[in-house]
Amino acid sequence: MRHFGELQPQHIHDATLAPFIAERRAAGVSPTTINRTLEIARTILNRAARSYRDQDGYPLLNAIPPLIAMVPESRKPPYPITWEEQDRLFPALPAHLQPMALFAVNTGLRNSNVCGLQ
Repeated sequence: MRHFGELQPQHIHDATLAPFIAERRAAGVSPTTINRTLEIARTILNRAARSYRDQDGYPLLNAIPPLIAMVPESRKPPYPITWEEQDRLFPALPAHLQPMALFAVNTGLRNSNVCGLQ
């Protein structure tokens, strides 16, 4: 919010978002996470122009919002562990985590999905 919270919606664009992006990159945040934040800004600007109205019924943003450019991402391909890596991993885990790790390896579910199972 400190980068663009005081700006009027019509003044939010790639140039005004550049310091925010630079700070997030310097903090080591992944491009995907930065893009998720930029997508929220996009959504708010689009709704301000199309859906949100002031007390008189006029759109909050009187112009078409600018297209906010996303940060280029370099997605890493999935890397399944080998049988040898599995043979080293599972005995190193505590006994109560071994079934969960075996399930995760065989299903490919994300960490949050596996850890959230009840």
